[in-house]
Amino acid sequence: MKSRAFHRSLPGFVGFVLVALLCLAFRSGGDEEELTPQELVRRHLASIASPEKLKQRQVFAVQGNCEYRILAGGALAAPGKAQLVSHRKAYNIRFDFTSGEYGGTQYITDGKKSTTKYNSGGQVNPMRIFLQGQGILLTEGLLGGELTTAWALLDVKGRKPSLKYRGIQGVDGRQLYRLDYRMRKGAADLKTRLYFDPETYHHVLTTYEVEESSQMGATPDQSSQNRVSRQRVEESFSDFRDLGGYMLPSTWVLKYFKNTDQGTILLQWTTTIEHTAENGAIPPNVLQSLMKMK
Repeated sequence: MKSRAFHRSLPGFVGFVLVALLCLAFRSGGDEEELTPQELVRRHLASIASPEKLKQRQVFAVQGNCEYRILAGGALAAPGKAQLVSHRKAYNIRFDFTSGEYGGTQYITDGKKSTTKYNSGGQVNPMRIFLQGQGILLTEGLLGGELTTAWALLDVKGRKPSLKYRGIQGVDGRQLYRLDYRMRKGAADLKTRLYFDPETYHHVLTTYEVEESSQMGATPDQSSQNRVSRQRVEESFSDFRDLGGYMLPSTWVLKYFKNTDQGTILLQWTTTIEHTAENGAIPPNVLQSLMKMK
């Protein structure tokens, strides 16, 4: 009796074992199980160009049309021009618009320190203030992403950031790989998250977020009414195409969000890249002038 029962149950048992082994093999071979921060970075860089070609890109510039818009907390739409010129870990991001202070802003780094230049007068630009206060985004090579030679992920070994792979997450209706980036020094209160397309490994989004607690009130009741102010900048990259021999985004959008007691401030800079130049195509005197910090 026991022998017959055993033989009757044997096919079911074998089937269970086979299913279990197949599931284990699938999980072991699946991309989610294999992917590490280092492998994600490697695949991302390979989506831009070969390692040899990336090493050759010592000087690079992109230029295009830009539009500045206030989407909440005011009303403004100003056209202009944008330019990113980079030399190794130094680079200059320049926006020239047609409206007051919004029009003449430069973010410059030599790779060790950063500065901001802007036209005086006009209205206060909260995005400029945020980026000026977070100059480490420039020195770390984050702002502008792979559009510059200083791109942080090109030198993970030298920068030594803390990288944590968070798997696939839904962002605005898309499933993206998330990689948390923490600088080796400074910016302890800044949360930086990088997102990548799981099919192409293109870098499509970076978010920077800072929370600021309100000051203590004169009384416990007043303190309890104070709120936390959140500032957030998003860089999105899209419309990837061959730019000077590199697969790079031709649309770069910067968005700034801030929640205050008076409401939400929402600004957006959209750059459409039209021209590129590399290495010897940029005269040395022009390069030195653009990189000069005062």
